[in-house]
Amino acid sequence: TSPTSANVSICRYSQTVETSCTDGLDNDCNGLIDGADPACKGRVPPAPPSGCIQDGVCMPQFGETYWNCPSDCPTICGDGYCIGGE
Repeated sequence: TSPTSANVSICRYSQTVETSCTDGLDNDCNGLIDGADPACKGRVPPAPPSGCIQDGVCMPQFGETYWNCPSDCPTICGDGYCIGGE
């Protein structure tokens, strides 16, 4: 016999139609995240030129990181970046 393998992905279904269009998740489990989901067409705001929306929500899909948007993206221990007292 030859070895077999499988790739498994799990999606936590929380919406029948994507309505949370800026959370970076595939809430309706159709394989499309936020702006890539047709249900979000026209509902995802464009990123501002600075790359930081400053709304208190970290949105990496718009390029927000701790480095360019610390108000929205606080540091997380273990994220690969050593900042301050981490």
